[in-house]
Amino acid sequence: MSTTQANREKVLPARILVVDDEPFNRQCLKDPLEVVGHHVVEAVDGIDALEKIAEHKPDLILLDVMMPRMDGMSVCQRIKTDPSTEHIPVIIVTALSEREYRIKAIEAGATDFLTKPLDLHEVILRVGNALRVGQAYAQLQGNYQELARMKQLQENLMDTIVHDMRTPINVLHGYLELLADGLAKQEVAEESREQQLITTCMYHAEVLNLMSSSILNIGQLESEQLPIYRDRCNIVELGQKAIKPLAEIYSERLFRLEVNQDVIEADCDAQLISRVLGNLLNNARKFVTDGGEICLRISSVEDRVEIEVEDSGIGIPEADQAEIFEKHAQFKTEKARSGSGIGLYFCKLAIESHDGQISVNSTVGRGTTFTISLPLHANSTVAASGADDAGAEQTF
Repeated sequence: MSTTQANREKVLPARILVVDDEPFNRQCLKDPLEVVGHHVVEAVDGIDALEKIAEHKPDLILLDVMMPRMDGMSVCQRIKTDPSTEHIPVIIVTALSEREYRIKAIEAGATDFLTKPLDLHEVILRVGNALRVGQAYAQLQGNYQELARMKQLQENLMDTIVHDMRTPINVLHGYLELLADGLAKQEVAEESREQQLITTCMYHAEVLNLMSSSILNIGQLESEQLPIYRDRCNIVELGQKAIKPLAEIYSERLFRLEVNQDVIEADCDAQLISRVLGNLLNNARKFVTDGGEICLRISSVEDRVEIEVEDSGIGIPEADQAEIFEKHAQFKTEKARSGSGIGLYFCKLAIESHDGQISVNSTVGRGTTFTISLPLHANSTVAASGADDAGAEQTF
């Protein structure tokens, strides 16, 4: 036998519970199992077996069927319906060989089935196989718990870093405001280059602040613990406010706002929806070259608000579109690379927290459209037929 085969067949010593109301049968199983290194605990019936399981926490159970007080099938069902014991392999040992009993054993959750009279070599082999499965399961559980622990440590570290980042970001933003106020008091006829630079820096400081908020909020949104402050909001106003700073800083791109009503109200958290719009618009800006267009289109359709952010940018490869809203999802083209993947994931969670949906449609080389659908406020006025003809367009 090769070394590889020997390692594969090796089974670690285990604690095995043998359950049978006949002392002779228990001894016949106990002796060969102890010879190969296992520790054997005995139980005389079903009730005794449940007590011994709670006390000794065995790695495997050899379980007779025909016993007083509680039969083996009932014991097996109890074991497999208890989250603390369902992982324990159970081998049914019985003189009943009919097919219906085998099916019942499987239905009860048994791992394997042995028929009396027993072949002790077969018993050792089947016990070994069942223990390998149990030991592999235990190792997998241990690995999963360690990964979960490491993931939690990583998230805690990220939260700590983000919290620490927010202080210098807020200080930076505050000093930029002071500089902007000082220049404004000089009553310069036209906006100076310094004012433009300060405005740009203030915008990006605010972007950093919003990014840090998104990272902190993602965990709360995932666990549905972030408070959602719903109020009647004019989505058109939110759109105007989201476009304005981008249009002022990136004037080489054309920003348009199209609406089919001056007032389109929805019952939502204005801060969260504003951040979603800002994320989508800023994302579009990164992938649109000078002279390109970005359009924010808002309309009321029946009982919902439809919001589209459409750009004439480089587009998203079709293979990446299915996973673009996943956490840390990224894609790369010849001209650009997406960010950390946090922004769109935050958008998805924020919109879904409002019972809404978000989707993407894109063609490489032609542009991308993100579409949001949100419920209107119950008492909002829905656009009348023909409202699109009376729609308004604003260019920034």
